[in-house]
Amino acid sequence: MKAKIASVIGMAMTLAPALSITVMAAGSPSPTATQTAQIATTCPAGMHWEADGYIRGGRWRAAHCANNQAPHY
Repeated sequence: MKAKIASVIGMAMTLAPALSITVMAAGSPSPTATQTAQIATTCPAGMHWEADGYIRGGRWRAAHCANNQAPHY
């Protein structure tokens, strides 16, 4: 009986990381290249698409349409 419980716990421990990675990947969809290109084409005239990422000072900046005359950091 103890061996059966131990084997069930062992199998659960080996499957847990794979299941959590699958759930995380399914829960946070990221835009594909096609979706990013579609978003980029929706910026108004005089603006361009800037992708999300870290900027100067280690701060996070979300993706957005930016003015063409704005400085690029």
